Amino acid sequence: MKSRRRALSGFLVDAVAVRTFVAAQYAACDRSVKALGSSLHAPFMTLSFMALPLIPALKLTDKGLFDVGAIALLQGADRPPAAQG
Repeated sequence: MKSRRRALSGFLVDAVAVRTFVAAQYAACDRSVKALGSSLHAPFMTLSFMALPLIPALKLTDKGLFDVGAIALLQGADRPPAAQG
C-alpha cells in the first residue's frame, strides 16, 4: 500500500503510519479498560455519548449534571440555587 503524506499540526506525516499508531493506542486502551472489568463491547464509544446533553433524562457534562426535561443544570455543591423572581 502506497503511503500518503498529510499535514498534521503543520507537519508532514505519513497518514497510514499515524492511523496505525492511533489504532494501536486505542486498542491498548480498550484492552486495559476491559482488563479492569468493563463488560461493555466498546467502552470508549459508550463514553463518547455520555457527553451529549440530549439523551437520556440526566446527562453529565463539563458544566455539571444537566436535566434534559427541564433544560437546566441541576443545583450542586458548587452551584448556587437559581434566583427566584
